[in-house]
Formats: sequence, C-alpha cells, structure tokens
Amino acid sequence: MEYDNDENTWRRPSSHKGRHGKCHQIPRRSSTMAVVVLGLAVLSCLLGYCVLSETLPYESKTLRLVVIFFRHGARTPTTTYKSDPFKNYQWPDGLGSLTNVGKLQLYELGKKYRNYYANFINEEYYDKDVYVQSSDASRCLMSAYTFLAGLYPPTERQMWHPEIPWQPIPVHSLPRDLDNVVAGTKSCQVWDSMYRALLAEKNSDPKYNELFEYLSKHTNQSMRSILEVDFLYSTLLSEQEAGLKLPEWTKNVFPNKMLTPFMTSLALLTYNETLQRFKVGKLLLI
Repeated sequence: MEYDNDENTWRRPSSHKGRHGKCHQIPRRSSTMAVVVLGLAVLSCLLGYCVLSETLPYESKTLRLVVIFFRHGARTPTTTYKSDPFKNYQWPDGLGSLTNVGKLQLYELGKKYRNYYANFINEEYYDKDVYVQSSDASRCLMSAYTFLAGLYPPTERQMWHPEIPWQPIPVHSLPRDLDNVVAGTKSCQVWDSMYRALLAEKNSDPKYNELFEYLSKHTNQSMRSILEVDFLYSTLLSEQEAGLKLPEWTKNVFPNKMLTPFMTSLALLTYNETLQRFKVGKLLLI
C-alpha cells in the first residue's frame, strides 16, 4: 500500500494492479486492523508499520497493520453531586449510558476510517481481517458496535435482512477485575501505591485550595481532591451537552478553573514512565 496525498487515502501502487491474487505472499496479518475501545483513554491515534516517514525509501512505505485506539462516544453523567439540581433527572438510558449523539459520533468515525483506508480494508467483513477489543463497559461496547457499523456496512451478499443495513461483528472484552489490556483495571499493587502517592501530592498543592473551598461550598460535599474535581467536571460537561442549564455558581469555575485539575487527574494515570509501563505495557503486546 502507498499513501496518495492528493486523495488522502491509502491505495495499492498502480504497478501492482492485477496481482490481488498474490496477497498470501505478504507476511501474516498483513491486511489486519485491530480496534481498541478505551474507557479511560483521552486519545485517538493510528499506528502503522513502517509507512509514514519521508526519510524511508519508497519500497519501505508499505502498510501492513493498522491499530486504532479511541474513546467511547458522548455519554450521560456517571455521577451527580449533593446540590445537583438534576440529580433526580430521568436520563432515558440511565447514568453513564451512550447517548444518540455518542452513537452517531462513532458511526461517523467508522465511516471516516472506511474512506481513509478504502484500498486497504476489504469491502466485505472477514473475521481474519479485524480484531476488536473493548473495555467491559456498556458505553464502550456500544461505541465499538456503532463504529463497526460505519466501518463495515454489509455488501449485498452480506445483507441478512432487507430493512437492516447492518451486520453483526464480534467485539471482545475482559471483566474489569481481569482487564490488564484495555481499561487496565486489573489490580496492581505497585501501580496503585504510586498512583495514590502522586494523587496525594497533587491534592496538597496550595494552588487548588481556593477552588476546593469554592466547590465544597456550592456542591454541599467535600471537594478536596483533583479526582473529585475530575468527576464533577465530567458531570457538568455531560449535563451541559444534554442542553441542561447549569447552576449560576458554575460560571465562576467551569470550565476554565476546573480544566487544569481535570486534565491533571487524567494525566496521573500514566504520569511517569513506570506508571506508563504498568498501565499500557500489556496493550503494546497484543
């Protein structure tokens, strides 16, 4: 495969036309796509084997494997707070569920990658070509399914119902207490100890004192940790995205003053090389 800058897609070199029948000569898993849906990730990236550097010789620019990482789509809040005017709000699909906006986001993302790798991904879904793994949260699994609906619309041969232009594609996951690949929620004492120490260090930073006091006062509950600010920020963001009017007091701190502790809380999960190795090392081996 070679990249066509004019058409913004991967395609087979023109000199290789008519040789599709010799694909078995390419190394094993040469036309494979792996998709990972992350419950805690904040990135969307693509990795390809030896393909993008302009310093490589032309013959080395061969796309062999694509790995896609992405987060779940937009969701409803996972938690509320004591003074939340919407704590009794009846979310149609419950707390922490994937919204219709989130479903559409991932469906469109699947279509985007279908177009981007149009000449690399087979038109039809074949089990040997793609492996999908998700964290074991409903919103993540549903995100994977909607992504695949955009990535692999059924061909005429694969249509199994005239009114349903969709085909089932397997998504794999591990229980949270065993997941050391995607969510990284399997217990690890070394990681837990290092993370707690870093969290305590950040929580004691004087620059957050004023924010902690303000949030504690207006939420009617203790807010003494950037992790608690993280959860509150996510709740306010989800409510705002749902079109709900946030309380007046939030205007003084959300999103601007809460953004730094929110991002710091997420960054702590892989704050140094040791934490990174424990959290994502296993993922690099799949």
